[in-house]
Parts: sequence; structure tokens; C-alpha cells
Amino acid sequence: MSDLRQKVGDRIRALRKARGLTQQQLAELSNLDDAYIGSVERGERNISLDTLEKLIIAFDIQPTELFLSIELNEIRVIQREAIDEYSALLNTLTSSQIEALRKINREIGKAFN
Repeated sequence: MSDLRQKVGDRIRALRKARGLTQQQLAELSNLDDAYIGSVERGERNISLDTLEKLIIAFDIQPTELFLSIELNEIRVIQREAIDEYSALLNTLTSSQIEALRKINREIGKAFN
């Protein structure tokens, strides 16, 4: 099994979980089979660029976001997971809710400084 293939599969799993999706739900969003999603996440499939594009569209991310944490150290992986969860949350909020969340974040940032 390719190390890169496994890392891409792990990243797809992390993005899916950050968005609270099951493999079935991701399969529906990407027009792929849920068993196929599972095999991709396990690094068993050598996926095509067309499949990557379907997943990127389903996640509503930029292509670079798919590869951001492939070679990161442990703390950076944790940070990337938090960013993924935050990004998924932002996609569900209105503009006024996003602004309220930004204010909360600024206050939390001040508390840590």
C-alpha cells in the first residue's frame, strides 16, 4: 500500500468526521459508493483525479485543503482538525452568527494572551 495513498485516505476520513458525515452521507454528496469511500479512507484504492474532484466538491473545500495535513507533526495535525471542524461549522451559520462567533474567538484569544 502506498504511504501517500494511506495519508490521503486518512485526510478524507478526518474531513468527513469533522463535518459529522457518515461514509454513506459522503458517498451521496460525492456520487460515489459508500463501500468505495471506505476503501479510499483505508488507503486501499488508488483514486483518480476525477474522484478527488468529486470529494473536494462534496466537502466544499479548495483542492489544497485536501493535502494540508499530510506531512504535519502532531500539534499541526490537531490544529488542522480544529480548523476543519470550525470550517464545517461556519458553512452552517448565517452572517450574523459568524460575526458573533468571530467576536467570541477574539475574546478567547485575548484570554490566552
